[in-house]
Amino acid sequence: MEWLKEQHRINTEARQAISTWLGAKDKKSFLRSSVSIRHWWKWVVFLTGIAAVICLAVFRPRILRLFEPHRVAVEATPGSWAVAIAVLIVLSFPPLFGHEVVNLIIGLIWGVRIGVAVSAVGTVVGELLCFCVFKYVTTSYAERYEHSKVWYGCLAKMMREGSIGILLLIRFSLVPGHVVTAIMSTTGVPLWKYTIAILLSLPKQWVVVYLGYLFGLTDHNSTPEERAQERRTSLSLFFLTAIASLVSVYFVLNRAWMCFPDVQKEFEERERRLDTEEAEEQEVPRAAAEERTPLLNGAAQGTKKHNQRIS
Repeated sequence: MEWLKEQHRINTEARQAISTWLGAKDKKSFLRSSVSIRHWWKWVVFLTGIAAVICLAVFRPRILRLFEPHRVAVEATPGSWAVAIAVLIVLSFPPLFGHEVVNLIIGLIWGVRIGVAVSAVGTVVGELLCFCVFKYVTTSYAERYEHSKVWYGCLAKMMREGSIGILLLIRFSLVPGHVVTAIMSTTGVPLWKYTIAILLSLPKQWVVVYLGYLFGLTDHNSTPEERAQERRTSLSLFFLTAIASLVSVYFVLNRAWMCFPDVQKEFEERERRLDTEEAEEQEVPRAAAEERTPLLNGAAQGTKKHNQRIS
């Protein structure tokens, strides 16, 4: 009970701090920047995703009729599931995307039992490979970026010092799993800890596989009661997943904001240290120039006397 009270107090303070920070922003400039040309591709992807979902719902019977011969052929091909695993592994590397679409197709072709196993193997192997590659290739760049952006520094500190529960919340958030993997691999999260988080977050992928299985129920392979149950289950899973993702984002933002004072202090100390080093670097040439000045003056006076004797 005391833990719940403490968490409520922390979340309240973080929410108030975030509201104050957002209130200090210029709303008009924020809206203008959100619809600027450099953000158009995000809106295009978002609207395309919505249009795709609507088309799947409207043209579902026609899509299933066209897909049925291909589904049967793929399911009858020995080892075809290995191709699905390979595709999941390849799509685990940002900026590629499409895990959810592939998991939906896996559930549509192989059903729940085989589909869950295929999705689990492809997700775990792909995420671990992505973790190792990004850890040894982009860590230096990520460290420089962390030292230049306060908000990213807060996220990195939260991931690095957080428990497995925090990592699990991040993986259940709206951010794609393979993007989370690429970020966490460069912030110092141990591989064993993140492996546990990957395994515990697999149900997020299995929900999509199950939705793919439900999507494939037709008049030929199910009864009206099963199709009615499918609609209720699909809507329930969709809303539960959306609510869980939003709650995860809320807790992640609160925990990241709690790191802001420490990260801001580190930024200020780093800036002071850089200013001191820059001043010292400028002081060395100045001292050397001051040491050379008497020697040059003495050499000039000696030359002048020598010229006078000659004349």
